[in-house]
Amino acid sequence: MLLGALTLWPGAGRAQGVCPFVVAADLPVTYVHHHSPVVTIMIKGMPVTMEVDTGSDESYLTTRAYDRLNLNDTYQGLNGMYGKGVAGPMQINSVTMQDVTLGHVTLRDELLFISDSVGAASHGVPLADGLMGEDMMKSFDVGLDLPDNRIIFYDPPDCAATEPPWAGSYAAVPLTAHPKVGMSTVDFGVDDAVLAAMIDTGAETSLIAGAALQRTGVRPAAVQARALGIEGVGANKMAARAEEFASITIGAESFADMWVVVADSPISEITDALIGEDYLATHKVFIANSSNTAFFYTMAPVGG
Repeated sequence: MLLGALTLWPGAGRAQGVCPFVVAADLPVTYVHHHSPVVTIMIKGMPVTMEVDTGSDESYLTTRAYDRLNLNDTYQGLNGMYGKGVAGPMQINSVTMQDVTLGHVTLRDELLFISDSVGAASHGVPLADGLMGEDMMKSFDVGLDLPDNRIIFYDPPDCAATEPPWAGSYAAVPLTAHPKVGMSTVDFGVDDAVLAAMIDTGAETSLIAGAALQRTGVRPAAVQARALGIEGVGANKMAARAEEFASITIGAESFADMWVVVADSPISEITDALIGEDYLATHKVFIANSSNTAFFYTMAPVGG
């Protein structure tokens, strides 16, 4: 199956002098809940641990972090807003920050939401201070180098990045803006159909919306599905099952006879599918917001 507008560059490294990359922050990654990548940033000069969730369009702080950082001067009030994760709604309140720092870059007027209903938790206590979503990352080109346990933020270039910063074989796939939410999707091949998928570092596993299969007529293999119960942002359980598909295509790679989670949940209101940690743990992905392109590496070169 050929996905639309996909370009493969075997063994390509970036040409010198073409839209140079300047690193704003090269952040080591630790993990909570076995899958969620966590980095440390600075807020008001104090270290704050943030789960990096490219599948969330908003960034959050927990109430514990809000209290520890003494953010009363930034409070917007109990506005009772509701956000929506892939597993359902969650109540949120907001603050506006003047000094959120990633590496050498300080973000001004950064809107963060206050909620304890996001991210991984142990016995009801959040394992990180907050969650970094697309709103905080969209002004950077972002290198997801999870095989090497790091995430690199690049300063917005003066030109649109047409090549990634790392050596290795990769496929360039267009990022398409979602018509309803502030997120972008890439082509995701399932058998003979092409779905729209979000790159989601906050998802433990890749996932397909049941409604997308019904719409495209894709049928899983005639084998016994495995019932699952999984959590999404909002910590709500959602019904899911593992199904086998003849092929799954991401970037230039096709994976035969793959088992993928299928969920009948609010995910179908956001996207057809998620590309989760099961894929990202072994593949580098460079998200060039400057050129609306995602570069998927066909392997994970170490230390590149």
